[in-house]
Amino acid sequence: MLCSLPSFSSGLDIQCKDEEYEWPILKPTFCCKKCPPGHRYISRSDKTCEITCEPCDENRYSDSFNLEGNCNVCDVCKKALTANFEVESNCTTTKNTVCKCRAGYRCTDASCTFCEPVPTTTQPTTPPSTTGKIKLPCTFNHIGNYSNPNVLISFLCLTTNFCFHICGT
Repeated sequence: MLCSLPSFSSGLDIQCKDEEYEWPILKPTFCCKKCPPGHRYISRSDKTCEITCEPCDENRYSDSFNLEGNCNVCDVCKKALTANFEVESNCTTTKNTVCKCRAGYRCTDASCTFCEPVPTTTQPTTPPSTTGKIKLPCTFNHIGNYSNPNVLISFLCLTTNFCFHICGT
């Protein structure tokens, strides 16, 4: 028999477990077993809480205890260029298909209902040339070995505070 005595919280209130349902429906006195995951409800006896369940058909699933007459339809991972999904794990009678974004794409939200291209790494920005000619007045602070501060020269700057003289103008 698929029935059990209920847990009473106060007086006549029945509190069945998630895998059970209250029976009879109008004045429940029993907790009866639901169909297990991977199965669907077919029928119930009129006089007892005994039910008949059958396995989900191909490409359908049920991931919880239930009294549903139909199993859920398995998701299909859309491989079209606009969807960009691929199968991470196939559908079974107890769990839905799990889809993921194909390589080069990422989910746009937590439920992963759409995939977008992963931004490509951009070409690194070329820093200012360290060999370009920078015209600075020749002073002690820049080179320190020229006495005429009016002469302009070019520098190869390795750091902001350390420059090599490469040619005079």
